[in-house]
Amino acid sequence: GPSGAGCLLFGHAEDVIITMSGAMTNWAKVVFPGAENFQLVQNAREPNLEELTAQEVDLVLFWAIREKLDAMENAGLTAVAVKLDDPEWDDIAGYVAAVEAEVDTYGYVLNADQEEIDRWNDYFEAKVNYVVERVSTIPKEEWPDVYYIRSASGDGLEAYFKHHGAEGELMIAGGNMVTKDVVSSDIFGTVTMEDVIAWDPDIILLGRTTNTEMITNNDAWAGITAVKNDEIYVGPNGVFYWDSSSERVLNILWLAKVLHPDLFPDLDLEAGVR
Repeated sequence: GPSGAGCLLFGHAEDVIITMSGAMTNWAKVVFPGAENFQLVQNAREPNLEELTAQEVDLVLFWAIREKLDAMENAGLTAVAVKLDDPEWDDIAGYVAAVEAEVDTYGYVLNADQEEIDRWNDYFEAKVNYVVERVSTIPKEEWPDVYYIRSASGDGLEAYFKHHGAEGELMIAGGNMVTKDVVSSDIFGTVTMEDVIAWDPDIILLGRTTNTEMITNNDAWAGITAVKNDEIYVGPNGVFYWDSSSERVLNILWLAKVLHPDLFPDLDLEAGVR
């Protein structure tokens, strides 16, 4: 599940990962050559506990899904919920604190040097402050409405919901995530075309997919403002997905540039990636 993001963050991947989510990228293999030997779990939210036990896994880093964590513990595995069970942040400061708590958890369980942990958190805070300082010059009521797709499901109707990192990243970058108030038991899920038409987003972002044609070749989307104005953007990926990993700091910079290009003429995203 989320283990890849944390282990790759602190550079311990080749030493400690036995198995991880099937979301393995080519860049992960470049940065960590041994990554191509990792055993991958294709359905990370429904891991085979017998396989994990047979692989002699010492620690499972997982989402805060109570019944799954309990099942792992009952199977004799040690499991840690990396993300908060019920995050309560509703502003930028709360989101930043939640992210840093997650990074702190990875650092603790991976025995990373505190200096490494602090270095990432300091970098994250510096970039957040840089973006917020400029975006704060625009009243929130003038922020664009953004629909953030989560997957290549084929119809564009799976999206991020409240308390996903995407909401916090957009909050920092000056965007109103139209799905942030959808009531759900999870931080992503399915909406209807009628919902999207009612929201009528100014911008559509594609996370974890490059399939823009599922929007542009579907007449149901033709009347959406973002489609009419050609404001459809494919989110970048790197070592991992930018919208929910240690690379989320890059996603914030990318979002700021997409949503408010006039505010960030000097933002060199390539330099940021390097």
